[in-house]
Amino acid sequence: MKKFATFCGITILLSVFSTCLYSQEETKENELSSDEWKAYLDNLAPEKNDITDFSMVYFFDVETGQEEKFESLVTEYFIEGSKLAEVPVPTLYSMTTGEYGYMVIYPATNPGEQFEFSRTKDDVKFLRALGKKYSKDEINGAFDTVYSLIKRSKRIIIGKVAPY
Repeated sequence: MKKFATFCGITILLSVFSTCLYSQEETKENELSSDEWKAYLDNLAPEKNDITDFSMVYFFDVETGQEEKFESLVTEYFIEGSKLAEVPVPTLYSMTTGEYGYMVIYPATNPGEQFEFSRTKDDVKFLRALGKKYSKDEINGAFDTVYSLIKRSKRIIIGKVAPY
């Protein structure tokens, strides 16, 4: 048994060692000379981003015991309201691990617009669609309740970089 353990240990060491040697050889072939590096830097130019699918991702922590209320309000007003307005529809995820309890992903057609405007064209369509279904007091009450249930939040923009 001791010989078998020694054999396995030597096999693992040789595998790791050969992998390290291979990766070093690969790196040496791809190294640029100082002249090539200078030429690369001299020809460096801005490039347009190929990413076309962006989303706004919101993370939320909700008051303890208010999760069901939060989910129902987000579903009724934000998700259904987006469908009524025919704007990108958010998806609500309940997180089982991590810092935050919820994640909401809004597909964004122009993510920079979120920072340029306090109210975007889609926001206007969304509020007008909600106004056709709910009264001003119902909308204000729902939004106030949702925002009062949130303990903390974070927003990030992500771009889809993998083909899925």
